[in-house]
Amino acid sequence: MEQTLYGVGEISHLTGISTATINRYRKLGLVRPSSYIGKRNLYNLAGLDIVKKIYADKQNKLRGK
Repeated sequence: MEQTLYGVGEISHLTGISTATINRYRKLGLVRPSSYIGKRNLYNLAGLDIVKKIYADKQNKLRGK
């Protein structure tokens, strides 16, 4: 079964989260690419969901929720 993989730009487009933020999460070890093509980090749906959850948690903390 072939899985769909997304680059950082595609995740940014789908979620509205900046590429810089997504790359920061990767550098901090909060999310790991599921694959690589050359130097391009690729993420599966689980990685995309993790990025969205981290971002939502951060936003909730900033709002005091």
